[in-house]
Amino acid sequence: MNDKQALAMKWLNNETVIKENLTKEKPCKKLGWCPYGQLVEAFPLEDHEISCKIFGHDCPMFYHAEGVSENELEDKPIRRRKDD
Repeated sequence: MNDKQALAMKWLNNETVIKENLTKEKPCKKLGWCPYGQLVEAFPLEDHEISCKIFGHDCPMFYHAEGVSENELEDKPIRRRKDD
């Protein structure tokens, strides 16, 4: 592991699941591919509801996702400022 990877691992939350994200849809279901790439290898390799069905690791979205998903935004109009 190089210095950049070691620094990223100090920042990375791969232990505490954000409970609010358990009800969110995984991005791979909408995209048809995993947007996290090699990042998934830093997450636990377990077999439960938040694990990837293909790679086996826990999905990073349950540890780092925002409080809102694209699905929740689809039905809401985008507010634009007058100067945009």
